[in-house]
Amino acid sequence: MFAGFSEGHSPVDAGSAATIEPEKSDNYEIGYRKQTNNSFFEVIAFYNDYSQLIETCLIANGCTGTTGDTTNKGSAEVEGIEFQYRLNNMFAAPQMKGMAANSSVRYPLMITGMLQSSEYTGGETSFSGNSIAYVPNFQLYTSVGMETNNWSIALGAKYQDDTFTDDLNTFRTGKAFIFDLHAGMNVAVNSNGIKDARLFFNVDNLFDKVIVASEHEYGKRPNKPLSVMAGVKFDF
Repeated sequence: MFAGFSEGHSPVDAGSAATIEPEKSDNYEIGYRKQTNNSFFEVIAFYNDYSQLIETCLIANGCTGTTGDTTNKGSAEVEGIEFQYRLNNMFAAPQMKGMAANSSVRYPLMITGMLQSSEYTGGETSFSGNSIAYVPNFQLYTSVGMETNNWSIALGAKYQDDTFTDDLNTFRTGKAFIFDLHAGMNVAVNSNGIKDARLFFNVDNLFDKVIVASEHEYGKRPNKPLSVMAGVKFDF
């Protein structure tokens, strides 16, 4: 078991009006954590109490005011539970006598998620009681894979819940499972100062799922499309 408390502070941007207050928050958490040779589990309950939220006007977030201006949003609260579970090998078994350590195949599993709620509690009466923009109520990520000491491959799925994109709660994003694929292989080099290298191959949004990732006065914007990245990393 563990518990924690922290205070957050975010200063206002340079050139902001003297009436603009900095962002302040009191953050509380309590949790439970357990670890074994083959697994890790953690669950945390949190509560963030903002006495003042600030927002900087940017075209990217749909602000129609003066770019760079900072405004106060008033008090707000965010509370929820986040969890994480990792299994090093879903089919762990005693290693056979004489079997090389790097010849055994492992099947890792990871599940992480968050349940939360947010609300403006004071300040601007026009959106008091509304949800904070871009704070989803639910997030989930799970990954299953196969690996040895020399290579690995994993398929991941992230659930993106819909969330409001403005303070008046009139615009929303889409929601969907987005899949990713990640693979890698170690290559022994030991030459010219390079000890090892690792080849990697990553595919984001494997099935090219399209959803609304952002919506505001300037219109709707899609999420990241299918993207492929491959390369090599060197260890000197």
